[in-house]
Amino acid sequence: MPDSVDGLTAATLLSDFKARQERWKTTDCSKQVRNLMEKRGCPVEEAVCIGIGSFSRDWEHRHRSLWQLVLFVHVVEQLRTQCPEIKLYAQEPAFTPIDTSFLGLLGFEALGAGIEMHIGMHTFVYAPFVDWHLLLPLFLQGKDPPLYVGNEILDDYTVYAQVEEKKKKVDECNQLGHAFLQHRDMVKLGAFSLHAHALNGMVAYVKKEQEADGGDSKTATR
Repeated sequence: MPDSVDGLTAATLLSDFKARQERWKTTDCSKQVRNLMEKRGCPVEEAVCIGIGSFSRDWEHRHRSLWQLVLFVHVVEQLRTQCPEIKLYAQEPAFTPIDTSFLGLLGFEALGAGIEMHIGMHTFVYAPFVDWHLLLPLFLQGKDPPLYVGNEILDDYTVYAQVEEKKKKVDECNQLGHAFLQHRDMVKLGAFSLHAHALNGMVAYVKKEQEADGGDSKTATR
C-alpha cells in the first residue's frame, strides 16, 4: 500500500478540501443533491461514511476520495438544517494517521471497526462503491436507514457472482437487496463534471415520506 504524499498534512488536506467545496457549489450535481434534500428531508442523528479510501496516500484514487467526501459533507450540511446535532463516523482500512487527523478537523470520528453499530433508523449511510457482497450483509442487514447514497442496490446479483466468495453470498444478498428496495425511492446522481469517475453511477435511496415520518405504512421485514 503506498505511503502518504510527501509534505502532506491534515491542515493542507483541509485547505484542499475547502477549495473543492467551493468548486462543488457551482456544479449541477451539487444543485441536484440540494434540491433532493430540500424536497425530502430525513430524520437523521448519525451519518456514516464507509470504504471511501485514503485522502493522503500517494495513489491515483485519492482525488476521487476527496470529491466523494465533498458530496458526503454537502449532504450532511443539508440534513443539519433540520437535525443540527448529526454525529459523523468514517471507517476505511486504508486510512493513515493524516487521514484520521484531517477527518477530526471536519468533526468525524474515524473508526477501525464496528461502524455498523452506528447504523439504524436515523442514519445517513454513505458507501461509495463498496462491493455488494460486503455492503449488504455487513452494513445493511437488519438496518433501516432513511437515506443511503452509494452503489445501486439490486435484488438479483447472480450475474455478478463470478468468484467463490461472492457465490457464497449471492442468495443472501439477493434477499437483502429485495428487502432494502421496498418502500424506497431511488434517484440517480447526475454527471459530475469535475472528476469523471468520482461519483459516476452513484444513486440515492430515500424512504418514502410517510414511512420516514413514522407513518402507518408497513415496512418490509429486515
